[in-house]
Order: sequence, then C-alpha cells, then structure tokens
Amino acid sequence: MIIRSPYPDIVIPEVSLPEFLFAQLGTEDADRPAVIGTSHHGYTYGQLTAAVGRVAAGLAERG
Repeated sequence: MIIRSPYPDIVIPEVSLPEFLFAQLGTEDADRPAVIGTSHHGYTYGQLTAAVGRVAAGLAERG
C-alpha cells in the first residue's frame, strides 16, 4: 500500500547535503554561532563546516 502526501512532490537538488545546507553562507558568517549546546559550548558556522568536511573525508576514506 502506498500512501501519498496531499502536498506536491519536492525537488531534490543534485548536490551533496552539506553543499545544500551551507550554500547560503558567506565568509562573513564563519564566526556566527551555528550550534550551541546545553553547556554553552558550541560551534560557529566555520567550525561546523570544517567538522562536517572532516567527517565526510573520514567516511570516504573508509569506503
């Protein structure tokens, strides 16, 4: 049984997820807070994009 949404289909872009998520960021956004944890320690957008890149590289290395 297939359940269809009453909403129109979405368009999925032909880019990677990080590229899609961070496409609107500029260099001036690198120092803005992106994620803040409960201990008030967090990541800026610059740190977050770098961390995502490292995780992606590690996964690619593992195949």
